[in-house]
Amino acid sequence: MALNAVTMDGGVDVAVELRDVDRNFLIANLKEGHRTAVEYQVRIYREASGLRKLLGDRLIAEISTGYRARWDPFDRAYVIETDVGDHFSYRESEDFFGHLFNFRALTEIVPAQRTESRYCLARARIEFTIFPPPLTILAVLVREHRADTPWRRTELRP
Repeated sequence: MALNAVTMDGGVDVAVELRDVDRNFLIANLKEGHRTAVEYQVRIYREASGLRKLLGDRLIAEISTGYRARWDPFDRAYVIETDVGDHFSYRESEDFFGHLFNFRALTEIVPAQRTESRYCLARARIEFTIFPPPLTILAVLVREHRADTPWRRTELRP
């Protein structure tokens, strides 16, 4: 996974790219009629100093979003639904992967003081197969159908 976070006037522009995903496995799963989900989580922290370090760093912004993907055999297209209800349809797999495996957000935060240090953490989770209810209990048992990236960190400069 790649993470890029840039401080702008009054905000942070964050871009996350999910890499090293077995695309052939994903396409095969979708064409068998399964659905896939990708969730992105981004957190921005202010690093504590002095005695406050004992309490940990302060979370100042958090962003999360999710995509659900499926194959539409009638339109012969890949469909992405966002957690806010937007729908996107792609006939080409590369365009589909370009959307599914990339997340970008701009969040507003209070500008940093020169002396404070901030950083951004991000991670992604992909579920290759979303089981329909009541089979969702199988997701706990079938680990090869899910992949979590470790938290990736990048420093923010004021």
